[in-house]
Amino acid sequence: MFAFFESRIRPTALPGTSPPAGLMAFYWHFVRQTKGWYLAVFATSLAVALIDMVIPVFIGKLVALMEMTDRHAAEDWNKVVESTYSVLAKTLNTQNGNANNGLVPAWSTPAGVPMSPPGANMPTNHQLDSCRTPFRLAQDYCWNAEPRALSYLQKISSFYSTVTVAAMVDAYDLNGTPRPSQVTTGGPRQAAFVGPAGVGAMATGTTYTKLRDEAYASVATLMQLAGSTYYQESWTGLSLQMMTGIMRDPGVP
Repeated sequence: MFAFFESRIRPTALPGTSPPAGLMAFYWHFVRQTKGWYLAVFATSLAVALIDMVIPVFIGKLVALMEMTDRHAAEDWNKVVESTYSVLAKTLNTQNGNANNGLVPAWSTPAGVPMSPPGANMPTNHQLDSCRTPFRLAQDYCWNAEPRALSYLQKISSFYSTVTVAAMVDAYDLNGTPRPSQVTTGGPRQAAFVGPAGVGAMATGTTYTKLRDEAYASVATLMQLAGSTYYQESWTGLSLQMMTGIMRDPGVP
Protein backbone atom coordinates (compact mmCIF):
# COMPACT_ATOMS: atom_id res chain seq x y z
CA MET A 1 0.00 0.00 0.00
CA PHE A 2 2.79 2.45 0.91
CA ALA A 3 4.60 1.62 -2.34
CA PHE A 4 1.55 2.82 -4.26
CA PHE A 5 1.58 6.21 -2.54
CA GLU A 6 5.32 6.54 -2.74
CA SER A 7 5.18 5.95 -6.47
CA ARG A 8 2.81 8.86 -6.93
CA ILE A 9 5.45 11.45 -6.02
CA ARG A 10 9.08 11.57 -7.20
CA PRO A 11 10.85 13.78 -4.64
CA THR A 12 14.29 13.24 -6.23
CA ALA A 13 13.29 14.15 -9.79
CA LEU A 14 15.20 17.05 -11.29
CA PRO A 15 13.06 20.21 -11.46
CA GLY A 16 12.37 21.64 -14.85
CA THR A 17 12.69 25.19 -13.54
CA SER A 18 13.95 26.87 -10.38
CA PRO A 19 11.38 27.73 -7.71
CA PRO A 20 10.25 31.36 -7.64
CA ALA A 21 11.54 33.66 -4.89
CA GLY A 22 8.20 34.67 -3.27
CA LEU A 23 6.98 32.63 -0.26
CA MET A 24 3.51 31.73 -1.51
CA ALA A 25 4.80 31.27 -5.04
CA PHE A 26 7.53 29.01 -3.66
CA TYR A 27 4.91 26.84 -1.87
CA TRP A 28 2.63 26.71 -4.85
CA HIS A 29 5.51 25.69 -7.10
CA PHE A 30 5.76 22.41 -5.20
CA VAL A 31 2.12 21.91 -4.16
CA ARG A 32 0.85 22.21 -7.74
CA GLN A 33 2.94 19.22 -8.71
CA THR A 34 0.86 16.99 -6.39
CA LYS A 35 -2.22 19.13 -5.89
CA GLY A 36 -4.51 16.13 -6.40
CA TRP A 37 -2.96 14.33 -3.48
CA TYR A 38 -3.03 17.41 -1.31
CA LEU A 39 -6.71 17.77 -2.13
CA ALA A 40 -7.29 14.10 -1.22
CA VAL A 41 -5.54 14.55 2.12
CA PHE A 42 -7.58 17.69 2.79
CA ALA A 43 -10.86 15.93 1.94
CA THR A 44 -9.96 12.92 4.08
CA SER A 45 -9.02 15.12 7.04
CA LEU A 46 -12.28 17.03 6.65
CA ALA A 47 -14.25 13.78 6.59
CA VAL A 48 -12.51 12.54 9.76
CA ALA A 49 -13.24 15.85 11.48
CA LEU A 50 -16.92 15.66 10.50
CA ILE A 51 -17.14 12.09 11.78
CA ASP A 52 -15.61 13.18 15.08
CA MET A 53 -18.24 15.91 15.28
CA VAL A 54 -21.19 13.56 14.81
CA ILE A 55 -20.01 10.95 17.35
CA PRO A 56 -21.64 12.80 20.29
CA VAL A 57 -24.84 13.09 18.24
CA PHE A 58 -24.76 9.35 17.55
CA ILE A 59 -24.21 8.55 21.23
CA GLY A 60 -27.10 10.82 22.17
CA LYS A 61 -29.39 9.04 19.70
CA LEU A 62 -28.26 5.66 21.07
CA VAL A 63 -28.96 6.69 24.67
CA ALA A 64 -32.39 8.01 23.67
CA LEU A 65 -33.14 4.72 21.92
CA MET A 66 -32.12 2.73 25.00
CA GLU A 67 -34.25 4.93 27.26
CA MET A 68 -37.18 4.44 24.93
CA THR A 69 -36.70 0.66 25.07
CA ASP A 70 -36.58 0.73 28.88
CA ARG A 71 -39.67 2.90 28.99
CA HIS A 72 -41.60 0.56 26.71
CA ALA A 73 -40.45 -2.45 28.75
CA ALA A 74 -41.63 -0.76 31.96
CA GLU A 75 -44.98 -0.01 30.36
CA ASP A 76 -45.35 -3.65 29.31
CA TRP A 77 -44.53 -4.89 32.82
CA ASN A 78 -47.03 -2.44 34.28
CA LYS A 79 -49.66 -3.97 31.99
CA VAL A 80 -48.79 -7.40 33.41
CA VAL A 81 -49.19 -6.06 36.96
CA GLU A 82 -52.54 -4.47 36.16
CA SER A 83 -53.78 -7.65 34.48
CA THR A 84 -52.68 -9.80 37.42
CA TYR A 85 -54.45 -7.68 40.02
CA SER A 86 -57.52 -7.50 37.82
CA VAL A 87 -57.78 -11.30 37.54
CA LEU A 88 -57.11 -11.77 41.27
CA ALA A 89 -59.89 -9.35 42.13
CA LYS A 90 -62.30 -11.12 39.79
CA THR A 91 -61.59 -14.54 41.34
CA LEU A 92 -62.68 -13.30 44.78
CA ASN A 93 -66.46 -13.15 44.61
CA THR A 94 -69.65 -14.36 46.24
CA GLN A 95 -70.26 -17.01 43.60
CA ASN A 96 -66.91 -18.65 44.34
CA GLY A 97 -67.54 -18.31 48.07
CA ASN A 98 -64.19 -16.58 48.62
CA ALA A 99 -65.08 -12.89 48.51
CA ASN A 100 -63.53 -12.24 51.94
CA ASN A 101 -61.07 -15.08 52.61
CA GLY A 102 -58.44 -14.57 49.88
CA LEU A 103 -58.47 -18.22 48.78
CA VAL A 104 -57.86 -17.71 45.08
CA PRO A 105 -58.35 -20.68 42.74
CA ALA A 106 -55.29 -22.46 41.44
CA TRP A 107 -56.50 -21.97 37.87
CA SER A 108 -59.08 -19.62 36.40
CA THR A 109 -60.16 -17.77 33.31
CA PRO A 110 -59.29 -14.06 32.96
CA ALA A 111 -62.85 -13.42 34.12
CA GLY A 112 -62.14 -15.13 37.44
CA VAL A 113 -64.04 -18.34 36.75
CA PRO A 114 -62.23 -21.40 38.19
CA MET A 115 -61.21 -23.56 35.23
CA SER A 116 -58.47 -26.08 34.52
CA PRO A 117 -56.08 -25.27 31.64
CA PRO A 118 -57.19 -26.61 28.22
CA GLY A 119 -56.27 -30.23 27.75
CA ALA A 120 -55.50 -30.72 31.45
CA ASN A 121 -57.42 -31.91 34.47
CA MET A 122 -55.94 -29.75 37.23
CA PRO A 123 -57.76 -29.10 40.50
CA THR A 124 -58.98 -25.51 40.71
CA ASN A 125 -59.35 -25.24 44.48
CA HIS A 126 -56.82 -23.36 46.61
CA GLN A 127 -53.80 -25.69 46.56
CA LEU A 128 -50.06 -25.72 45.83
CA ASP A 129 -50.53 -23.85 42.56
CA SER A 130 -52.06 -20.83 44.32
CA CYS A 131 -50.91 -21.00 47.96
CA ARG A 132 -47.83 -18.86 47.19
CA THR A 133 -50.00 -15.87 46.28
CA PRO A 134 -49.61 -14.22 49.73
CA PHE A 135 -45.82 -14.41 49.36
CA ARG A 136 -45.80 -12.70 45.96
CA LEU A 137 -48.20 -9.95 46.98
CA ALA A 138 -46.39 -9.39 50.27
CA GLN A 139 -43.26 -8.70 48.24
CA ASP A 140 -45.17 -6.16 46.19
CA TYR A 141 -46.50 -4.43 49.29
CA CYS A 142 -43.25 -4.51 51.28
CA TRP A 143 -41.16 -3.30 48.35
CA ASN A 144 -43.62 -1.13 46.42
CA ALA A 145 -46.36 -0.23 48.94
CA GLU A 146 -49.01 -1.49 46.51
CA PRO A 147 -52.41 -0.91 48.22
CA ARG A 148 -54.14 -3.67 46.25
CA ALA A 149 -51.62 -6.14 47.65
CA LEU A 150 -52.39 -5.03 51.21
CA SER A 151 -56.12 -5.34 50.60
CA TYR A 152 -55.67 -8.95 49.52
CA LEU A 153 -53.23 -9.79 52.32
CA GLN A 154 -55.65 -8.56 54.96
CA LYS A 155 -58.24 -11.05 53.67
CA ILE A 156 -55.98 -14.09 53.49
CA SER A 157 -54.26 -13.25 56.78
CA SER A 158 -57.64 -12.99 58.50
CA PHE A 159 -58.54 -16.45 57.21
CA TYR A 160 -55.26 -18.08 58.23
CA SER A 161 -55.33 -16.33 61.60
CA THR A 162 -58.66 -18.01 62.32
CA VAL A 163 -57.38 -21.39 61.10
CA THR A 164 -54.04 -21.10 63.06
CA VAL A 165 -50.70 -22.41 61.84
CA ALA A 166 -51.01 -25.63 63.83
CA ALA A 167 -54.21 -26.57 62.01
CA MET A 168 -53.24 -25.33 58.54
CA VAL A 169 -53.66 -27.97 55.83
CA ASP A 170 -52.40 -28.20 52.27
CA ALA A 171 -55.58 -27.48 50.31
CA TYR A 172 -58.91 -25.71 50.74
CA ASP A 173 -62.11 -25.34 48.83
CA LEU A 174 -62.58 -21.74 47.81
CA ASN A 175 -65.15 -21.29 50.58
CA GLY A 176 -62.56 -22.28 53.20
CA THR A 177 -63.46 -25.94 53.70
CA PRO A 178 -60.24 -27.92 54.40
CA ARG A 179 -59.25 -30.54 51.81
CA PRO A 180 -56.05 -32.04 53.25
CA SER A 181 -53.98 -34.28 51.02
CA GLN A 182 -50.46 -34.72 52.44
CA VAL A 183 -50.98 -33.02 55.81
CA THR A 184 -52.37 -35.11 58.65
CA THR A 185 -53.49 -34.30 62.17
CA GLY A 186 -50.45 -33.94 64.41
CA GLY A 187 -48.05 -34.35 61.48
CA PRO A 188 -45.83 -31.79 59.76
CA ARG A 189 -47.39 -28.93 57.80
CA GLN A 190 -46.36 -27.76 54.34
CA ALA A 191 -43.89 -24.88 54.26
CA ALA A 192 -45.38 -23.84 50.90
CA PHE A 193 -48.54 -22.89 52.82
CA VAL A 194 -47.18 -21.85 56.20
CA GLY A 195 -44.29 -19.73 54.93
CA PRO A 196 -46.28 -17.55 52.49
CA ALA A 197 -48.99 -17.17 55.13
CA GLY A 198 -46.38 -15.78 57.52
CA VAL A 199 -44.88 -13.49 54.89
CA GLY A 200 -48.35 -12.21 54.04
CA ALA A 201 -49.06 -11.51 57.71
CA MET A 202 -45.71 -9.69 57.99
CA ALA A 203 -46.90 -7.17 55.41
CA THR A 204 -50.03 -6.28 57.39
CA GLY A 205 -48.12 -4.60 60.20
CA THR A 206 -49.21 -5.38 63.76
CA THR A 207 -52.65 -6.73 62.85
CA TYR A 208 -51.64 -10.38 62.54
CA THR A 209 -48.42 -10.58 64.52
CA LYS A 210 -49.47 -13.88 66.14
CA LEU A 211 -49.92 -15.52 62.74
CA ARG A 212 -46.62 -14.04 61.54
CA ASP A 213 -44.64 -15.20 64.57
CA GLU A 214 -46.16 -18.68 64.66
CA ALA A 215 -45.56 -19.15 60.93
CA TYR A 216 -41.94 -18.07 61.30
CA ALA A 217 -41.37 -20.39 64.27
CA SER A 218 -42.97 -23.22 62.32
CA VAL A 219 -40.86 -22.96 59.16
CA ALA A 220 -37.74 -22.19 61.22
CA THR A 221 -37.88 -25.76 62.54
CA LEU A 222 -37.04 -26.84 58.95
CA MET A 223 -39.44 -29.71 59.46
CA GLN A 224 -42.64 -28.60 57.68
CA LEU A 225 -41.98 -30.94 54.78
CA ALA A 226 -45.24 -32.82 54.25
CA GLY A 227 -45.38 -34.06 50.66
CA SER A 228 -42.47 -33.13 48.39
CA THR A 229 -39.33 -32.60 50.49
CA TYR A 230 -37.51 -30.59 47.82
CA TYR A 231 -40.44 -28.27 47.18
CA GLN A 232 -41.16 -27.70 50.87
CA GLU A 233 -37.48 -27.10 51.64
CA SER A 234 -37.37 -24.53 48.84
CA TRP A 235 -40.28 -22.62 50.35
CA THR A 236 -38.77 -22.95 53.79
CA GLY A 237 -35.67 -21.14 52.56
CA LEU A 238 -37.56 -18.49 50.57
CA SER A 239 -39.93 -17.74 53.44
CA LEU A 240 -37.15 -17.43 56.01
CA GLN A 241 -35.18 -15.14 53.73
CA MET A 242 -38.16 -12.85 53.24
CA MET A 243 -39.19 -12.81 56.89
CA THR A 244 -35.68 -12.08 58.16
CA GLY A 245 -34.97 -9.36 55.60
CA ILE A 246 -32.22 -11.28 53.81
CA MET A 247 -34.15 -11.24 50.55
CA ARG A 248 -33.42 -7.87 48.98
CA ASP A 249 -35.67 -5.73 46.86
CA PRO A 250 -34.21 -6.14 43.32
CA GLY A 251 -35.23 -2.58 42.54
CA VAL A 252 -32.89 -1.15 45.18
CA PRO A 253 -29.23 -0.77 44.12
